[in-house]
Amino acid sequence: MPRFSKERFDRVEAELGSNMPSKIYSNFIIFVSIISIFLNCNPNEMFGKKNDSNLDFYLLAILNSNRSDWVWDLPPGFPVPNVPADNPMSKAKVELGRHLFFERRLSGNESMSCGSCHFQSLAFSDGRTLPRGITNEEHPRNSQHLSNVAYATRLTWNNPLMVNLEVQSRVPLFGENPVELGFTDGSYLEKLKSDELYRRLFTNAYGNSDSMVTEQNVRFALASFQRSMISGWSDFDKIKNRRQVNLSQTQIQSISRGNSFFNSETAECFHCHGGFNFTDTNLHSGQVEAELAYHNNGTHPKTYYDSLPLKKQGVRIVPVML
Repeated sequence: MPRFSKERFDRVEAELGSNMPSKIYSNFIIFVSIISIFLNCNPNEMFGKKNDSNLDFYLLAILNSNRSDWVWDLPPGFPVPNVPADNPMSKAKVELGRHLFFERRLSGNESMSCGSCHFQSLAFSDGRTLPRGITNEEHPRNSQHLSNVAYATRLTWNNPLMVNLEVQSRVPLFGENPVELGFTDGSYLEKLKSDELYRRLFTNAYGNSDSMVTEQNVRFALASFQRSMISGWSDFDKIKNRRQVNLSQTQIQSISRGNSFFNSETAECFHCHGGFNFTDTNLHSGQVEAELAYHNNGTHPKTYYDSLPLKKQGVRIVPVML
């Protein structure tokens, strides 16, 4: 069988469980032909003379990149998030990412997971001033909440270059200062490969092959799950959108007063916390460029802010004497 035959393509497609149009095959052949011209080589030699599994891998990747059964269930007024072309959303990938997010084997001593610092009940934060990793070392900055992180333009407190969820997960997984989940190598992948549940989840998300259990695919699945964390159905959102809420009239009036004060020139909160996501930095599919504003908040360690005059230390809990 010729290495780039339609029959081979169909066989790999069947293994993946996909049903994609033949146009994808045509586009693949055009792509290979163009690259071979630039490289001045035989297309049948591009992926190795002896190992045909290399070609199967690339075919699977191309087929998989064209699969997307994900439907955004967005609140009123929320735009469609921006999603990287190399990591399209899918139900299977989000489901895999959900399991990985709460998987304690994704830490050096299997004592913590991403969910250990990001609780759904707390908008995927941990409610602490400063978190601790697997070494119990106190971190210099708190765990940022992940609700609506799909719209975030920057992903850490003090690194303006961290713009991609797919890359950001390397920080908690492999970071050394501070240590969070504490990985030093890729041995955790073997644990996932030996687990029948994860073999099935990775197959559903990426294709029927052990080669798909990779560090990159772990990160991509985690990123997909995090992008699914859309928050916009709170009682406040329902009142704003004139929807029915199960609240007393007193509670509704209290929310209305708080909203008015929040958006007044007296409190001035809205200057930095406006729009559908209560922030002045957003990125979504309807934008050509990201909205980005810089504020010197949280970029220094706690000791720096503790040394400032009280009125410049930001919002904090003040004990009340009764």
